[in-house]
Amino acid sequence: MDGIALCERLKFYPSLAQIPVVMTSGELPPKDKSALWNMFFCKPVDLKALESAVSSLLARRLCCSKQRVNAPAPAPSRWAPMPSRYWA
Repeated sequence: MDGIALCERLKFYPSLAQIPVVMTSGELPPKDKSALWNMFFCKPVDLKALESAVSSLLARRLCCSKQRVNAPAPAPSRWAPMPSRYWA
């Protein structure tokens, strides 16, 4: 699976579609697929620019996380403790 296919799968699942994606490639990005990622860097990647991009995406996600109205609840973890009503 290449990076574009991975991004398409992420966007397919509502619980994963909000994950910010930074794509890196040795090739130019296809124009018709640019909505699949938040930022694109051509290789070789400038590490300072990549660090700045990730910091920016994280800050935007943290400050706006309370404003997402239609975002689905995160999927329950299979490792989460079960409520006591299951043990009665």
